[in-house]
Amino acid sequence: MTDVRFARRALGELERIEAWCQANATGLWSTFVAELAQAVRLLRAVPELGAEYQAGPAGVRRLLLEKTQFYVYYRYHPTKALVVILSIWSTRRRRSPSLR
Repeated sequence: MTDVRFARRALGELERIEAWCQANATGLWSTFVAELAQAVRLLRAVPELGAEYQAGPAGVRRLLLEKTQFYVYYRYHPTKALVVILSIWSTRRRRSPSLR
């Protein structure tokens, strides 16, 4: 099974998403956490599930969290059996994350 880790940037984004949810959208945080946990389970089992992100650097994929409308941007390293979540970004934002 593939290991899933969060990059420092993604962890910071999670903190900001939580703060925003707590201040503005009662109940959204618990829905988001459940949906993200399901996405992590799926990525462990099927790491190439997300679509290749054509507008980003080579090797970056993204998976849509349908209920909460966030994209999980990640890179899969098959030789290490590792998924690194790079960014978690709302589809409502007008721009895409700057990924490297």
